[in-house]
Amino acid sequence: GHWRLELAEQRLFWSVEVFHIHGLDPGPSPALDRAVNFYHPEDRALVEGTLSRSLETLKPSEFEARIVRSDGEIRYVYSCSEVELREDGKPAAIFGIFQDVTSRVLAAMELASARARAEARADEAIHLAETDALTEIANRRKALSFLEAEIGRAAVLEGSLCVAVLDIDRFKQINDRFGHAVGDQVIRRVAQVCASAIRGTDLVGRIGGEEFLIVLPATSPEMAFAVAERVRRAVEAIDWEPLDLQQVTVSMGLASLSGNMDCAQLMARADRALYRAKDEGRNLLREAG
Repeated sequence: GHWRLELAEQRLFWSVEVFHIHGLDPGPSPALDRAVNFYHPEDRALVEGTLSRSLETLKPSEFEARIVRSDGEIRYVYSCSEVELREDGKPAAIFGIFQDVTSRVLAAMELASARARAEARADEAIHLAETDALTEIANRRKALSFLEAEIGRAAVLEGSLCVAVLDIDRFKQINDRFGHAVGDQVIRRVAQVCASAIRGTDLVGRIGGEEFLIVLPATSPEMAFAVAERVRRAVEAIDWEPLDLQQVTVSMGLASLSGNMDCAQLMARADRALYRAKDEGRNLLREAG
């Protein structure tokens, strides 16, 4: 449909189709304020502001907004308009077309919603593929992938990188005495404490049954030792009530990247330090020589 507003008289004209879009029988065109009130309350400021700017700049304008039909149904409409000038260059009227675009808008909204759902499912699939089901921290695949990426970054930036490997002490005895259900609770709790004790730039992942890897990017050996020791002490201090456990501890091995080491070589250094921590009494943090 089309419409026209005579500015001096504030007289509005609607074509038959504009009435139909509003769900009204054709008849006398409504007063301007009543016509504006057909728009959704949240969109009236947009409509009035667009028309006001058009009259100020004398440039064409357009908008999309919602109207509320006489039966309460909400429809989406598109309107574009131009200003008609008098001989002295002053605006005499503003006129334009009025189109029901509800089908297009709803289709676009459904497409956006479907895209968002698909992206959410993809994100969830990636999260599940990278997350350890028992502990909800990074799984082995994610942890090693992260480590590989950080080794590459450190090589390019000539930066520092450290890793810590930790193992729950005497975990087999816990499983044998209390059962696998309690063993799983121990693994979950240790994982949570490790995740809470590291920094936001670090990553902790479960790489084996009761073995974890902490990757510490852009970290000096001294700072890495402080973070790893904080993790060890945090595990040592866990309150295991109501489980009948006195204390659970971890042994840790720490290694720093050097030269052209790859992931396997760096992990092997940390493993050797871990074995030394266990040999020297457990519940210890040892650095690779």
